[in-house]
Amino acid sequence: LYRLVLRNVGGVKSSKELTQAGFEDVMAVFEDSGFREIGKPPTYWRDKVSIRGVFCGERMARKITELAAEQGYALAGLCRRFSNDRVEGVDKLKPRQAWKLIEMLKAVVDRNQQAASESQISEGGGPRSPAMATMGPRMPSESSSPFEALLAKEGAICQSNSQ
Repeated sequence: LYRLVLRNVGGVKSSKELTQAGFEDVMAVFEDSGFREIGKPPTYWRDKVSIRGVFCGERMARKITELAAEQGYALAGLCRRFSNDRVEGVDKLKPRQAWKLIEMLKAVVDRNQQAASESQISEGGGPRSPAMATMGPRMPSESSSPFEALLAKEGAICQSNSQ
């Protein structure tokens, strides 16, 4: 029975190959056959499958909650804004609205990290560039202009002549 359900419902030969949606489908079939998960309502998996695509998933909701907590945003306000004042809870956002909110929060995180690194560089504490961070001080031959290189060369010649 198990392999038959895996093949017909999940479309796989082994449970290792199941996607999250396939896993939920298989569990809903077993639940419909009389199996119950301890600590969950009797229709937990069937309800989960029936609302798929209507509301955002648990992973999206968790990601939104984590990103919003890092930035200190009011989560209810963000949900209202992205759902056009329809909902205040993350779990009731539509998948597209949740995706847009995640992308906005990721952009804020990136912007804040970039601003922090720029302020560190402007204070003199940061590296010149990622490639040069591992390099030591610049040698005269590595100067940024030909004029500086010429001056460095002339200075070296003058020093050797004076000795």
